Amino acid sequence: MLEFLHLENVAVAKDIDIHIGEGFNVLTGETGAGKSIIIDSISLLTGTKASKEIVRHGEERAVISALFSNVNQKVYDLCDEYGIPYDRDDLFSITRTIFSDGKGIIKINSKAVSLMQLKLIGSSLINIHGQNDNFTFMNKANHIYMLDEYIGIDDLLIDYEKEYKELQSIKNNITSLFEQLKQKNLMIDA
Repeated sequence: MLEFLHLENVAVAKDIDIHIGEGFNVLTGETGAGKSIIIDSISLLTGTKASKEIVRHGEERAVISALFSNVNQKVYDLCDEYGIPYDRDDLFSITRTIFSDGKGIIKINSKAVSLMQLKLIGSSLINIHGQNDNFTFMNKANHIYMLDEYIGIDDLLIDYEKEYKELQSIKNNITSLFEQLKQKNLMIDA
């Protein structure tokens, strides 16, 4: 769950901190109040391509930071794959800095990552739904993750994955032993 969002020098926003509470949260306001800046900033945390125009006029950089709680197992699996440190009991952080020359730095839990890694992890943390957006719900590949998350079986999934990896290792060892035996039999026959 997105707990906190910080925007610094993003478009016309100089310095904004948004604390997000439990339950249903709504962004409202008149046209031009800045709702789109907030949504676009959150979108940048999912790996959307950044433009140097996002940097507030006259500033060197824009910074978007977010803190998350109750992170799902898919995110932890990706972090393990990419060597990103995490503490399950601590908040999960993403910071994206965009410089006025168009370059940028992306950090997840203080480790620099690529845009592709951000896309995979960010899209597992955040779903932005607009008026006619329901792609995440319509994508069958996401259904099992949503169901697993809803019923809260993260610990069971971790145990299952561990057992499955152990089984795969045993199968590979058996295959290797059969191959070695086959090679020995060929050498004996020769």
